[in-house]
Amino acid sequence: MDSCSSSSENDCCIKSRLISPETYMKIINHERRQDILHALHKSTLDGPTTKKELAREVGVEYSKVNYQLNNHLSEFWGTVKTEKVRGTIREYIAPENPNSIYINIGQSQLIFNVDPLANLYGKIGVVGTRCGFCSEKQRESCRDEIKSQKCFTDSDSRMDMMEVLSRNNRRKPYTPIDYIIVCEISKIIEGGNCVVRIKNGGCEFLKRFS
Repeated sequence: MDSCSSSSENDCCIKSRLISPETYMKIINHERRQDILHALHKSTLDGPTTKKELAREVGVEYSKVNYQLNNHLSEFWGTVKTEKVRGTIREYIAPENPNSIYINIGQSQLIFNVDPLANLYGKIGVVGTRCGFCSEKQRESCRDEIKSQKCFTDSDSRMDMMEVLSRNNRRKPYTPIDYIIVCEISKIIEGGNCVVRIKNGGCEFLKRFS
């Protein structure tokens, strides 16, 4: 299942998606776009937001946020609903899943991580993953919970992908996000996205936003 819609309110559901080099380059050297993406994903964890509310969150004029959203970040959000307010249309927006990570695979199988919620942008071997904010005990607990999920059953292709992690300066014990990235890369041919769930509100990282 490639959806987080069936998760309970207290579950941590992470969805990964591949992005193109062009999309990655729009973000990596542009601090304002990074700030907008971070605020967008953070402010919509509990429901959609408006562009005006997002502009206040970022501390930037509405027109500038609206321009970036429409012209450079359009694939990261969609309109969830609209309301008519005093003769004008109020648009509520959100990412498909606010708790998403985005991955680009570059030359020599370099892995680039875009994790707006964690505000991490760059080579995974340099910036790491959001799991770096958690204790090793928490990471071990998450690994135990996800290892039986569909993406992480043993196969030759998964082992090949582990070698890719090693070439990206990722070292054992791998983090849960490392495994999600491996899963997503393996789906380049298979199609679909990697979705994992950690139940009962056990994600230390997400508790930072509650």
